[in-house]
Amino acid sequence: MISGSENPTGASSNKGNLDTIFKNAMEDSYILATILKGLVDEYRDMEIEEIRACLPIREGRKVAKGNTEFINANNEKIELDNFFEIDSPDNRKIGILMDLEGQGDPNPSGYSLIDRAVYYTSTMISNQKGIYFEKSDYSGLRKTVSLWVILDPSKKDRNKVTDYVLCDRNSDDCFYDREHIITINISDPDDSPDFVHGVLNTLFGGGLNDRERAERLESKYNIPDADYIYGQIRGISMSIEEELHASWGKHAIEDGIEAGDIYTKDQYEEVKGQYEELKDQYGEMKNQYGEMKDRYEEVKAKRIADIYRIVLKMIQNGMPMDEAIDMCVPDDIRTEIRRKLTNE
Repeated sequence: MISGSENPTGASSNKGNLDTIFKNAMEDSYILATILKGLVDEYRDMEIEEIRACLPIREGRKVAKGNTEFINANNEKIELDNFFEIDSPDNRKIGILMDLEGQGDPNPSGYSLIDRAVYYTSTMISNQKGIYFEKSDYSGLRKTVSLWVILDPSKKDRNKVTDYVLCDRNSDDCFYDREHIITINISDPDDSPDFVHGVLNTLFGGGLNDRERAERLESKYNIPDADYIYGQIRGISMSIEEELHASWGKHAIEDGIEAGDIYTKDQYEEVKGQYEELKDQYGEMKNQYGEMKDRYEEVKAKRIADIYRIVLKMIQNGMPMDEAIDMCVPDDIRTEIRRKLTNE
């Protein structure tokens, strides 16, 4: 076992951030070949060593990256995490251009992640003219793949894979995949439905230290040389905890919403709208009630006064008070009429 202070591979100790470690890990030919086999159609039926033969490997097992900087039409720089030029197994002349990105937040504020991926693939396509084909010889166009590893997905999206290609909407089985976007969401290391998830979840999931990750990759997923892997991913566990810590509260809220313990913003807005509507109705009804109460008191007073005059006249003509009340006064105002007569 190698202690935390040892560094037999010559890799820099405690690389410092998740972005750097992600880029280093993706340059490993065994890890990249596993990703290609699990997610890109052209390589699904190939053995890992066959896929590695399609990669521009340098320094033993590291894959040589292409230029990750592109310049758009406005002379602005676009920088990718990883850019690989990979031979296609069925036609090595064509090949595949692959952008491989690590993304913490799957929902960046202000834009869709897929829009960003489309922009990247479109940039890789537009930059091919004059490099991979000349003039109008578009048959030399290389397939572009933009693959995004979502390091901090929501609970409901863990282990989810999505594929985006151009499709013919009038056909059930015809699609054009020269522009291919893939997202794969990681989960915990022990929650891996297939081989490629196993590798990525072991690398970037929670609950393991650096040495455990390296040893599991070798023993369970055939990524050779745990010592070498350890040197390349050194510091990853601490980086995951530090850099993804800010989102834990967000996930706690998502879990609470899913369990029904926390109301969503939409639920709050719905109840708020109902409250405001009833509040307005209450204000209107309160005004109507005041007006109606005044009208009621006015009508009641006039009714008492009119009946009182009739009963008083009957008494003045010699009829006993109780008899006049029984004869003319409704039950609901007898108390008021009797009080007025008694006070006369």
